[in-house]
Amino acid sequence: MEITRPDRRAIAEALSEATGAVVVPESVPILNTLDLDALCIAIRPRAPIERTLVRLQSLSAGQNQDDEAVPHLEQLAGYGAAKVWALAALRTLERLRSGDPDVTLADLPRGALLVGPPGVGKSIFARSFAKSLKIPSVITSVSDWMGSGDTHLGTV
Repeated sequence: MEITRPDRRAIAEALSEATGAVVVPESVPILNTLDLDALCIAIRPRAPIERTLVRLQSLSAGQNQDDEAVPHLEQLAGYGAAKVWALAALRTLERLRSGDPDVTLADLPRGALLVGPPGVGKSIFARSFAKSLKIPSVITSVSDWMGSGDTHLGTV
């Protein structure tokens, strides 16, 4: 059985089910570039449908950005300890993916928190890291998370 990309009607039904709102297919943005993971990230139970539609539109716009413009992690200049951490994580994950029996998830370096004013390259670093890992990325902010409606830390 072949699984195809969901159309606007199917997405509208999923949105209606998740949010409890009536969603017509015409209100769903055209999402030809989003994969199922990105759709799952955008749809949050109990979130207002208006925010969900904005989030879908935003994800779609972000996915349409030229991926070739994002360098691989190895090509980034600077970033100091953050780059060292990311390269170590990348090497460990590559070994895990290859099935190396000497590597476990416990070998992954602890997480990192990128902090700095706007424009210093936190988002490009995160996009580059995701591209090097060959995984999709969704760049957002704490204010976007908190604006989703339910601001309890367990759901954010």
